[in-house]
Amino acid sequence: MNQTKQCTKCNEVKRVSEFNKDHRNKGSLRSYCRSCQANYNRQYTMSNIGKAHKALSKAKYNRKLAEKKYGISIKDTLKIYDIAFIQAERECIYCEQDVPRGQMTIDHVLTFAQGGTNEFSNLLPACNTCNKRKGSKPVLEFLKESCDEHVTKQVVFRLALRQRINYEEMLLKLQAPEQLQEIVSQ
Repeated sequence: MNQTKQCTKCNEVKRVSEFNKDHRNKGSLRSYCRSCQANYNRQYTMSNIGKAHKALSKAKYNRKLAEKKYGISIKDTLKIYDIAFIQAERECIYCEQDVPRGQMTIDHVLTFAQGGTNEFSNLLPACNTCNKRKGSKPVLEFLKESCDEHVTKQVVFRLALRQRINYEEMLLKLQAPEQLQEIVSQ
């Protein structure tokens, strides 16, 4: 039996023990050697789509934890492009500071504990500092204590756009969080 195989990436002939099993085809080996596969995995992890994929997995894991903790079902329609879109933002929605590439966090406007969902309309880009400072506070309360009027208007306007309602309606929803929950889950 042939104990060597040629890697399709580096074109080197290597022992079969240097290739991972291909779980898609029973009894066969992957076409890339382990070394080339590790390089590919590192590059993918560092790419924007790789970071978005990791963030999406984390968001879904956190949703499952919250469902277990609160004994509720949380709507989750997040897709990888939603995460990539938010992570592509360059500025924190709250402090308006530039955030280095790959360090943008995703803030849930209405937290899971408050009945929020894992949907694009309930997410905003925030730096790690602002996201931690906001914690589980209602967004309007956090805006009033931490941001100026201009930023508050920007946040309310962006949320209104995402939820396809006008500015005044959004402001009213933020003042009555139980109504916001209805809009976010539509």
